[in-house]
Amino acid sequence: MIRQLRLRFLLGLLAGFAGALLLGELITRLRLPEDLQPFLGEASPLTGVYRPDPELGADYRSVEDFREKYRDRLRELEEPNRPQRTWAWFGNSFVQAQGMLGDMAQTNHPDIRMFYLRHNSELPMHIAQLRLLLDSGLRPERVIMVILPVDLIPLGKQPLNTITVNSHGAITYRWRPAPAPFDAVLHSSRLALLGWVRSGRQTGYLPFQPRSRSDELPSSLTQDLATIFQVVGRISRKHDVPLTVVLLPNREQIFGKAGYPLQDFERERCRAEGIDCFDARDLFVNERDKLSLFLPDWHFTDKANRMILDALYSHWQQQTTGKSTP
Repeated sequence: MIRQLRLRFLLGLLAGFAGALLLGELITRLRLPEDLQPFLGEASPLTGVYRPDPELGADYRSVEDFREKYRDRLRELEEPNRPQRTWAWFGNSFVQAQGMLGDMAQTNHPDIRMFYLRHNSELPMHIAQLRLLLDSGLRPERVIMVILPVDLIPLGKQPLNTITVNSHGAITYRWRPAPAPFDAVLHSSRLALLGWVRSGRQTGYLPFQPRSRSDELPSSLTQDLATIFQVVGRISRKHDVPLTVVLLPNREQIFGKAGYPLQDFERERCRAEGIDCFDARDLFVNERDKLSLFLPDWHFTDKANRMILDALYSHWQQQTTGKSTP
C-alpha cells in the first residue's frame, strides 16, 4: 500500500512537472519574449531594413531603406540653410546624444555641417552607414569615427560570424550550441532556448564579460576588429576622404583601474591600414578632479568634451604644419 502511494505521488509529481513545462512551452510560443526573438532566425517575428554582409554581418538593403529609417534627421541635415562643408561623425551616445561631441563640434564650427544621425548603432553598423553614405554621394571633408571600450561589448558577446539577417530584413544571431544531446532540445523547445538565452550561455564567445573589456582581448574580438579596420581603411582609400579614428578611454581607464591593451591593438590596426588615429588616453592624466569630467550617467561633461575637441583639432593641425586649426 505504501509503495502504491509513493508511486502515485511520483507519477503525480511527474505529471505536474510535465504539465508545467507544456504550459510554459505553449505560452513561450504564443507570446514570444523580446529577448528570445533575435535568436529565432527565420522564425523570428522581427523585421528590418538589412541584408547579409560577408564582412560586417549585416548591411542596409538599399540607400532608400536607410533614408526611410533616418528620414527625420536626414531631412534636418539637408535643409537649404545648412552649410555645404561637411564633417561626418560616427559613434555611440558620446557623439550622438544631446550636448555631446556632435553638438559641441557644431557649436564650435557653425560654418560646417556636422553630419551625425542622433541614433546609436553597434560598431559594425557604423561602418556600414559610412560605406553606404559615401557610396551614395556624401562627400565630407572629414570622417570622424569615435570608439570607446563599451562599443566592443556587443561584438565581444556576438562576434561577426554569429550575426545573421533573416528574409524579413531583421538582424538575428546564431546562438552558441549546447553540448549534445541538449542542443537538439534547444532546437525543438522555445522554452529551453529561452532558458539558454537568459542564462547568458547563448553568446558567441562565452568567457567574454563586460568587466574585462579593457584588460582582456578574446581572439574572436581581435579578429573582428582586424576585419572592421580593414573595411574602414578600404572605404577611406576608395573615396579618398580623410578619416580619423578617435579612441576615447572609459572611466575605469581614466581613474587608473584598467589598462589600454584594447587601444594598443586598435592603434596597431590603424597603422596597418593607413588610418589616422587620435588616441586620447593621455588627455586626462593630469586632471586632478576626474569626477568633473563626468555627468551622473558617466557621459562626459562639457569640460571633458571641450578638452577632447581641442586636442583633436591640435592633432589635425600638427598634420598640416603651417595651416590654422579648422
